Amino acid sequence: MDATVIRPANVIGPGSVWVRDVLDSYRRLTVPLIDGGRWSASLVYVENLVDGIIRAGTREAGRGQTYQFRDDWNVTWKQYLIDLGAMIGKAPGFSIPFSVAWTAGAVCETVLTPLNIRAPITRLAAGVMGRDNDVDTTKARTELGWQTIVSYPEAMRRIGVWVRERYG
Repeated sequence: MDATVIRPANVIGPGSVWVRDVLDSYRRLTVPLIDGGRWSASLVYVENLVDGIIRAGTREAGRGQTYQFRDDWNVTWKQYLIDLGAMIGKAPGFSIPFSVAWTAGAVCETVLTPLNIRAPITRLAAGVMGRDNDVDTTKARTELGWQTIVSYPEAMRRIGVWVRERYG
């Protein structure tokens, strides 16, 4: 049996973890930028990802292959956090150097996880937001004809509708 592996970047859309968790963090505290928020957010809008999954699963070229999906938006974490925060009147508060965020994540995980308390910062968050995790989507584009369908402004508009319904 041939399997196709799908490796999505950070999936966003109404209700996604990269929307809910960020907004919930804004409501609890502030959301810091890690390493100035200068790295690509490496986002893929859910509808664009689903299109890629369907293409990979229904085309002969996709059998036994691995595909990475990330939209062609040039959006940094700083821009994404500003845009998402603006939907509820918030903005990133400050920037934490990567090494500090990583260490704080390790300490928070070690102390809070055994107490069943969600850590306000984790090494995963530091690693995702504080380093370049961009992916090459050339294979999906050439073999499957995949491309970004929903633009960043349209994705954020759709997310904004959901945010107003849930957070308004």
